[in-house]
Amino acid sequence: MDLKDFPAHAPPKATKRLRFADVAVTATAKEFAGIYRNNKQYHPADFDRTLDRALVAGVEKVLLTGMSLGDIAHNAGIAQSRPNQCFFTVGVHPYHANEMYEGGEEYLGILRREVRALVQLQQQPGPQAQQPQQQQQQQQQQQQQTRPLAAYGELGLDYDRLQHASKEAQIYAFKAQLDLFVSERLDLPLFLHCRGTAAAAAAASTATEATTGTTTGTTTGTTTGTTTGTTTGTATGTTSGTATGSRTEATTGTTNEATNGSTTETTNTTTTATGVFDDFVNILTPYLPNLPRRGLVHSFVGPARQMQKLVELGFDISVNGFSFRDAESLAMVAAVPLDRLQLETDAPWGQIEDRMEVAKRYCVNASALPAAAKKKDKWDAACMVKERNESCAMERVAFIVAGLKGIGVEEVAERAWENSVKMFGLGEA
Repeated sequence: MDLKDFPAHAPPKATKRLRFADVAVTATAKEFAGIYRNNKQYHPADFDRTLDRALVAGVEKVLLTGMSLGDIAHNAGIAQSRPNQCFFTVGVHPYHANEMYEGGEEYLGILRREVRALVQLQQQPGPQAQQPQQQQQQQQQQQQQTRPLAAYGELGLDYDRLQHASKEAQIYAFKAQLDLFVSERLDLPLFLHCRGTAAAAAAASTATEATTGTTTGTTTGTTTGTTTGTTTGTATGTTSGTATGSRTEATTGTTNEATNGSTTETTNTTTTATGVFDDFVNILTPYLPNLPRRGLVHSFVGPARQMQKLVELGFDISVNGFSFRDAESLAMVAAVPLDRLQLETDAPWGQIEDRMEVAKRYCVNASALPAAAKKKDKWDAACMVKERNESCAMERVAFIVAGLKGIGVEEVAERAWENSVKMFGLGEA
């Protein structure tokens, strides 16, 4: 990829320790359970280890993205076991829109009950026996700032993967979840997904996404009581157990870890490049008066004009390795206003490979990763897994963004941190 239109020099090495909030990690991905191609188990579940490495690398906050009803208990359990480090979202990703489309009101009813239970739990005051009034107020304020349920989503549209859910099903699920959000008057930001641009197709040429088909909780019998189990303190140990699994994504040409072992076919982008974004904006716009906290359009890939439209509507933009794979998206990243920028890894996918031109140019002064990487069949608890992304690689995202903008990495990291903490209430200044 030609970088002639972008700054020629790498950002200098950071002069202080950087801190990050990784706002998109799918903890329920099979890779974190040690399961890869053809559902083969290569190693034990090790998500806890990745969180430890994240802390070493300055990633102090991690937002666990909800893909479907089946993710709620798992993500809530991790947040419970890692207070003030892990937070989570609740919603149905467009890949899982068929679950809602086919489940109809019954499915929506389960989602409504789960969300209500989680919100009510967060509104309950903690123990305050025999404490001075000022101390009680400080405790209440801290509890409000560190609510583990941080956002509603991941919801939206993805026309690059219509084999997982039709356009009709995705639009239905998107609108139904927005209606639920408004009717419940939820005091949460949205966590949004919009994919289907020509630039996304370029990313898709190096990445494959597919549903695993192992999602739990799509019927009343399997999800009722999920929240109760996680809020009464019985959800311990979930980070070491097998993840529920929502989707897998892998790099073609290297491992191609799609569930069926085949490369996912890319949708014709000449018809979807405008369609998905227009549909996304047209669906979302009527709800804006009822979305005071707006939200984040995560893992954005596309032209600067689309990013600017989202910013004008009041949304933040987060970027990751997928945003660095074509010139159009690089220009978009360079143009994202710092006061609307957030950073993510989208782990276990979106890995920034050393061979990428942006990595070769802009990551030369980045810190070394906190652990060596080994192949999945040579797994070592103290090591990363080759071709699997982790939160500990966040600094590389920041360096590339800084390089594209021609500014220091400290400024990028701190502004993104401030934006994420403010939007999601992560309990830090």
